[in-house]
Amino acid sequence: MLLPPFDELLSLKFVVVKFPIFLLILSALFLIGSSLFAEDSDDIEVQDEVQDEQAMNVRGDKFIKIALAGSIPLNFGGNSFKDGESQLEVGGTGSIGFYYFLNEYMALGADLGFGYQPTIGSNIFNYIPLTFAAMFQPTLAKFEFPITLSVGAAVENYLSETYFPGLFLKAEAGAFYRINPTWSLGFTGTWVGMPQWFKNSDYNYFGCFLDVGLSMRYHFF
Repeated sequence: MLLPPFDELLSLKFVVVKFPIFLLILSALFLIGSSLFAEDSDDIEVQDEVQDEQAMNVRGDKFIKIALAGSIPLNFGGNSFKDGESQLEVGGTGSIGFYYFLNEYMALGADLGFGYQPTIGSNIFNYIPLTFAAMFQPTLAKFEFPITLSVGAAVENYLSETYFPGLFLKAEAGAFYRINPTWSLGFTGTWVGMPQWFKNSDYNYFGCFLDVGLSMRYHFF
């Protein structure tokens, strides 16, 4: 059997031994490059999703809020937060509001509401407040946690007596679940303060209430 020339042996050795190694190196480099590219693509997609989740609200977003709540009188009848015995029973409140986001977390708005409180004498104390609000709202996933401070004025009526303008103060905290980009549903707890001052300071008092209820918000852009 005749052996091939030395040069051909070298070529044969390259084909049999080195060329497969060369192919393995190229394949390894290709796989590593593909893996890195896939990881980069996944990272970009994850970052986009995280940004979308974090930017639940942006500047210019708006919402309309409708709220109903039970109203618990904390103190009504004294001129301080602790003195006096409440002359009111549990009542109810409702409101509709409009809010505009300045950025992802801050919004300004206004609320128009109504409220009533039965008295222990079977009469009704009622009021219609208009307030202006500043809201700070952190978010977590699809949950929103608005903290709102409001100040305004109210028309207050009891029997034949009307008090206007009555200072109306609110401090509210809530938790909402964003059902979809358009609707969110949640509950709120609100401290309400309604001071009244008269020429005869003996009649001055500071009425305090705790409102606990449900709210629905319609979001639009």
